Amino acid sequence: MIRKKLYLFLFFSVLICWQSIAFTMQEPQTGKYIEKYENGKIKVKGKLKNGMKQGNWYYYSPNHVIQKREQYKNGILKRALHFNEKGQLVTIVLENGKEIPQKACGCN
Repeated sequence: MIRKKLYLFLFFSVLICWQSIAFTMQEPQTGKYIEKYENGKIKVKGKLKNGMKQGNWYYYSPNHVIQKREQYKNGILKRALHFNEKGQLVTIVLENGKEIPQKACGCN
């Protein structure tokens, strides 16, 4: 009985180690990335290229109002647009970190 428990313990230990090694050796992701809230609405969407953010990334509130849009090139943040709770542009952040405030007028 003890021998059987020992074999089971060793088997599951090896299995857990193997899964951990296989997970860390995966190829970097390329393609669409989508993360959702529990309510099913999109929280974050963007594209990955070789595991790095590429192009436009969008971040939404649980009510699907845009909060932020980031622009990446080869994993480097080039520009970010920040929006208020109504989805109006309030700040532009440039690659060098400089913030440019925008007047959110609510105009359409």
